[in-house]
Amino acid sequence: MQIPLQLTIRNMPGSPELARRIRQRVSTLDRFQSLVTGCRVVVAGAQEAGRFDASVELRLAGGTALFAEQRGADAYGAFRDALARVTEGLEQPVRGKKETA
Repeated sequence: MQIPLQLTIRNMPGSPELARRIRQRVSTLDRFQSLVTGCRVVVAGAQEAGRFDASVELRLAGGTALFAEQRGADAYGAFRDALARVTEGLEQPVRGKKETA
């Protein structure tokens, strides 16, 4: 990625382990380095006790973006699921290019 990961953790105690796991998982996007120019992740404790919200925004070459939100029972799970959704959207054009090549 051209722009470093922007990670925000809100409404919950900061966790170095959570941040490390998120950074590690985001690093898997390097396979899309020609497409992804930046990534913003927000993980927040929800108003409902025991629920967490996560959002992932990928900024793409050409000025477009992909965005996904997810709510879950644990912070990392919500992030993981949001990243999976946004990555799925990213893989669609890549698969299409491979099929036509």
